[in-house]
Formats: sequence, C-alpha cells, structure tokens
Amino acid sequence: MKKVLLALCAVALGCGVMIGVMWDEQITNTGVKVSFWIRDTLPKLMIPTPGTVRTQPAACERPAVPINRERAQEAIRLLALNIYFHSGHLNTQDGKKAITAAVFNRMHDCTHNWPRSVRGVINAGKERGTRCDWSWRCDGRPDVPEDPNRYAKDYELARRWFNDYLNGQFGDPIKGATWVLRKDSPFPRSWPDDLVDRDVIGQYRFFGYPR
Repeated sequence: MKKVLLALCAVALGCGVMIGVMWDEQITNTGVKVSFWIRDTLPKLMIPTPGTVRTQPAACERPAVPINRERAQEAIRLLALNIYFHSGHLNTQDGKKAITAAVFNRMHDCTHNWPRSVRGVINAGKERGTRCDWSWRCDGRPDVPEDPNRYAKDYELARRWFNDYLNGQFGDPIKGATWVLRKDSPFPRSWPDDLVDRDVIGQYRFFGYPR
C-alpha cells in the first residue's frame, strides 16, 4: 500500500513539474513574467486596513500665550510648585526638568486641546474639583511647601528653565511627550490607547502621540 501511495505522489509531482514548465514556457513566450501575479496582486491583498491611530501633524505646533512680567512670575511660581509637589524629593534633577518639559510641550501641542499657558496647563481640571491633570492641584491639601529649603531649590530650577524656554534654549528631554505617569503605575484605562512610550526619566514615564 505504501508503494502505491509513493508511486501516486511521484506521478502527481511529475505532472505538477511538467505543467509548471509548460505554463512557464507559455507565459515566457508571450513576454509576460510568471511572477506578475505575486508581484502585483498578492501584495494588494495583504495590505492591512488603515487603523485609527492618531499622528501629530508636522505643522501642529501653536504659539503659547504671550508672556508679560506678571505672568512670568506666576508661571515660575507654578512651575516650582509643580516640581516640588509632583516630582517629590526622590526625583532627580533630570526628572524635574522632564516634568517641566511636559508642561511646555502641552502649551504647544494641539492633539489634545491643552491650554496655551503655564497657568492653564497646571490648573487644567481644577475647575472640576477632581481629576486634575496634576494631582496635587486637587488633593485637598494646602499648596504650601513644607520644606522651604527644597522649595527654594526647585524655584531656582523653575526660574532658570523658564528663562531658557523664553530664550529658546530649554531643549526637550522627553521628545515632545505630554503625558506623565509614575514609572511603577499601570497604564490608565482612561488614557488614549495609541500613546507611545517616549522615555523614562527619574520617577516617571513619558508618553506622546505618534509622530
């Protein structure tokens, strides 16, 4: 029985090769390449349906709200408080700068309709009383630093980085990221699922939309 099956397989294989050769000769004689279908048609069948991933347009940046002296002082104060409360005493200086960069990036990013000022970005959600973008703004505790010495250092960092930002010398250590998450926290279900993990700096992970 095995011999019969092997013989049938050999015959089938031989016929297949013969047919293939005849087909190849026929196609070649007409000047058409045998691979035309594989080359031209098969790839079209394999193209996936476009998804719904958002990408940031190349011209998405928008100008921030103009800064005067009073707004600058308030911006520095809020940046310092954000560094102090959101970064915490465990965060590195690089981590604190990354937190500050997220504020600046939100001011210029148009994918999520962020406010266009430091005050607007840091206070976002505060009018709702809960679910503030920066948790320390809605935790119900006074926004008064308990460690004056650490706050003084954070204030000096905020002042320097804000001036660098105004002069175009701040740089962006988080590659345009606008979403901030503690590195030991799970990805929130309420966040957009198409965010890209850009970097981990200090105590935080930073996310942004695909570019």
